[in-house]
Amino acid sequence: MTPVAAARSPVNIAHYPPGATFGPRELHEFELVWILSGSAVWTIHHPDGMDENFVLLPGTVSLARAGSRESYAWDPVNYSAHAWVHFDLSAPDWLPAVEDWPHTMESRNADPIAALCGYLVSLARSREPNAQDRSAQVLDLVLEVFTSGPFPVSDARVVSAAVAAALEYVAAEWNRDGVRIVSMEEMARAAHVSVGHLGRGFKAQFHMGMSRALELVRLARAAVSLQRSNLSLDGIARDAGFGDRFHFSRRFSFAYGIPPSSYRRQGYETDPLAPLERTALIDVWNITMKSQDRRPGR
Repeated sequence: MTPVAAARSPVNIAHYPPGATFGPRELHEFELVWILSGSAVWTIHHPDGMDENFVLLPGTVSLARAGSRESYAWDPVNYSAHAWVHFDLSAPDWLPAVEDWPHTMESRNADPIAALCGYLVSLARSREPNAQDRSAQVLDLVLEVFTSGPFPVSDARVVSAAVAAALEYVAAEWNRDGVRIVSMEEMARAAHVSVGHLGRGFKAQFHMGMSRALELVRLARAAVSLQRSNLSLDGIARDAGFGDRFHFSRRFSFAYGIPPSSYRRQGYETDPLAPLERTALIDVWNITMKSQDRRPGR
């Protein structure tokens, strides 16, 4: 198969301090970006003013089209890093039309795309004589996986920068001190907005209050532990940020329809993330459960 992607730049890695921004800029070629650490809100600016925002987390790969106008707001709390390559593209008949491509793909355990992107970085540093040709082949394979699957594609996750910053703060707190109830005041300070602004922004996006949404995330964490650990109900309640097993049991029963002990006996018959799927909170789960605290000195 003749390679269709011609790299315009070497594959490289950029590092950003907390709160860094980049753009807006206009792209004259295609750009593939994969997030290594931290996070970013990637904004695609449209002439009609209907901008699109995508939260990029470690493992997320994004693909920007030639001719697009974009900007980045990097993690306001943590240090961030990403790898990228610019390339031109011929018109292959084995790829979907460019307008049908997703904007982002979230790497999962079975996906090869994260390993392929890592391989591109290694090839960029290689002195082997065939490294450039191999890079072109790998880049073509990345494009095929990204645009055609059959792997799951995550697209059109519109989350405001303030909400993303607040959820990143929650993730950092949970990773450092364990799961606990984080107040709206704490999250608003981390996002540099008022409590009212943060609450309204979250509710506009997810159609429920932020505290309730985070409680469902904590309950989902508990549901996973019920299925995949020997922890006692007291231990699971504490690990999910509940003061005692009785309060935990009431809230769990309300969300899942059965008590925690009954849920545990069912084994793998139920999806622990089902309440999050029903309420469209998977993005909140992804941000709060995947991010790691990378602040210096932590």
